[in-house]
Amino acid sequence: MKTPSLKELPPPPNGRQGWPWTEESPTLPPLRPNGSPWPRVSLVTPCFNSGAFLEESIRSVLLQGYPHLEYLIMDAASTDNSLDIIKKYAPWLTHWESKPDRGQSHAINKGLAKSSGVYFNWHNADDLLLPGSLAQTVMGFDQFPDAVYLARYRMLLDESGACKPKRTEMPARRIEDRDMFVVISGGSQPGGLMRRENIIAAGGIDEELDCCMDEDLQLRLLIDGPAYFLEGPGFIFRVRAGQKSEALTLVRVREKLRIADKVYNRLPKDDPRHIYRAPSRRFIHKWATSLLWRKHYYRQAIPHALWSIILRFLP
Repeated sequence: MKTPSLKELPPPPNGRQGWPWTEESPTLPPLRPNGSPWPRVSLVTPCFNSGAFLEESIRSVLLQGYPHLEYLIMDAASTDNSLDIIKKYAPWLTHWESKPDRGQSHAINKGLAKSSGVYFNWHNADDLLLPGSLAQTVMGFDQFPDAVYLARYRMLLDESGACKPKRTEMPARRIEDRDMFVVISGGSQPGGLMRRENIIAAGGIDEELDCCMDEDLQLRLLIDGPAYFLEGPGFIFRVRAGQKSEALTLVRVREKLRIADKVYNRLPKDDPRHIYRAPSRRFIHKWATSLLWRKHYYRQAIPHALWSIILRFLP
């Protein structure tokens, strides 16, 4: 599917201005600068009662000006206005459905099964792609042809409407194994792209995970190849009260510990990255202590604090 132009989409609600309401990305030519066709990209948006942000998020995908996009929306039988918004943009969607599911990971896997792109990612219903981000990421694979995935830096949008970069601008760089295998984080999933064939080979999304499925998948991909951050931000992450990452603090801690065990058990026995196993356990307990204390889970923080001390003296 060729993405639509601004004039082809429904008009924005009254008072909405700027990207992606009244602005669009430049339309790309049918062929790339080297004369080859643009590879198919599959994006899946899992959503449930996301009507407050969904339309803006959809438009940020459709207005990428990208010539070969599969866009799928997997709604979990929302009871708000999400379904009305999805139907409004249905002519430009490759597939959409609104059915009960077993959670976000299940919804992403359903979208993965219906997709056929060379590259794949899921695009959360409250995130926004920045103008031209999709093409920039695709072309990043020319710069880093050995990449199993490419990550993008984020802009943070708070509830006051202020938008600022997450970190100081950095050049494109390889994601170092130590950085990821110690902190048990694949980098940044939204806004980037992964090779779909690698995701399928790795077994898809772990449906037993509710919060850290992105970190788990990216770490599994990193076992077989490198990943890179591209220069410049690629997406806007909305910071708001009640979002999933904030509400499921205890779940995040449990999943980080579980992912660490799984990742190191997957590594071949002679893999040199096993040296990061002990530092990883110490880091996670220290991270969990800080997070839980900050969220006022004082009782739950104490065991992690003790383990972070004990592990200093163990090999």
